[in-house]
Amino acid sequence: MKLRRTLAMSAVVALALTAASVLLPGRDRRNIVDSSLSATSIGSVRYAKERVRLNPADATAHALLGLAYLNKVKSDADPGFYPKAEASLDRALALDPQNFESLFGQANTALGRHDFIGGLDWARKARGVNTYNSDALGAIGDGLLESGRYTAAGRAFQRMVDLRPGLPAFARISYLRELRGDTQGAIQAMRLAVRSAGTPDDAAWCYFQIGDLWLNSGHPERARAVFRMASRLAPGTATALNGLAKMAAAEGRLPAAINRMERVIELNREPGYAIFIGDLYTANYQSKKASWAYRLAADLEAAEEANGVNVNLESSLFAADHGEPAEALARAQTEYSSRRSIHVADAYAWALYSNGRFIQAKRLSREAFRLGTKSPLFFFHAGMIDLALGREKRAAAELRTALELNPRFSLIHAPTARKALVRLAQKG
Repeated sequence: MKLRRTLAMSAVVALALTAASVLLPGRDRRNIVDSSLSATSIGSVRYAKERVRLNPADATAHALLGLAYLNKVKSDADPGFYPKAEASLDRALALDPQNFESLFGQANTALGRHDFIGGLDWARKARGVNTYNSDALGAIGDGLLESGRYTAAGRAFQRMVDLRPGLPAFARISYLRELRGDTQGAIQAMRLAVRSAGTPDDAAWCYFQIGDLWLNSGHPERARAVFRMASRLAPGTATALNGLAKMAAAEGRLPAAINRMERVIELNREPGYAIFIGDLYTANYQSKKASWAYRLAADLEAAEEANGVNVNLESSLFAADHGEPAEALARAQTEYSSRRSIHVADAYAWALYSNGRFIQAKRLSREAFRLGTKSPLFFFHAGMIDLALGREKRAAAELRTALELNPRFSLIHAPTARKALVRLAQKG
């Protein structure tokens, strides 16, 4: 259970959205906004239900009800709306198998649940009905990217930009550039996304992403400026408060970070937020509160899983970090058997490490770096694996890189990296 963007982009639908997934630690791609299906155009659940009541044979009415339920997944942070959305979309497709809104809604339902193969299939069906719809292309790209098919995902995202340049397209291009290790290119694309933002909340979300990119590339002063910009645009929102909390944590101001995250949890009980505040409590020696936060995260993940969300990746990382190696490995193996993204490879490597299988862990760690991703957490995992294998010079270089990119990349792991470097220096 790592803090998401899980796009991962952990993904989901703000319909205005199209799913996107997470997954550099701390990056949240779930709110990519798609202006063609805004909450305003979809309407409320109440409005959609009334439309269905007046015309129960109208496929579009059922589709809009399904999309309204998907909006509730995001606005209420409640995965319990997934089954309701799916039922309404199924009904719409029974009435009209070629209904675009229903096919696109099914794609976003699958992607939001981290069924990336299923989401890709539905998105392709949607595009078959509406060939020039850029949002369907975005969903196709999301499914390809999260399945580890990065070149094909890039082609889909570029076609999306060509059809309709805007926030959803630029945000995806940014994320792909980040995965390829092009931090400056990722920031440039997110700046284009800011210019395309239709609301202050959308712009704040973009600034949060830019702040995260600066923070994880060794530029905390620049991160501070854009996190503050996000707060000015959308004061008191979970996005803005999360950015300010991350900045406070990076500066070692743990009480301030905790205060802000406690307000975030009141607004949005998302598993990643619960884990982050749990780590803050741990770092601040508040063990009872940390235990509460981690239990909350586990309960929230369980609720997601009960409503069809695949949480193997996040649960594997969390289990490996919190003394459950067998659970970590089982989750990682299951996920790796169905998709070979770099984040799954990294999680699998870390699970193998936690089970003492260091040689296999090294192979998976190499796979995680195949795009040249500059993730502090990836470098930390690689360094600890090499340290376990006795490759001390290489381990030291990797651990130093993690800390140079972000000295507080993890409240739990950064101290471990520093201690390991001290021990290596003493030996040398």
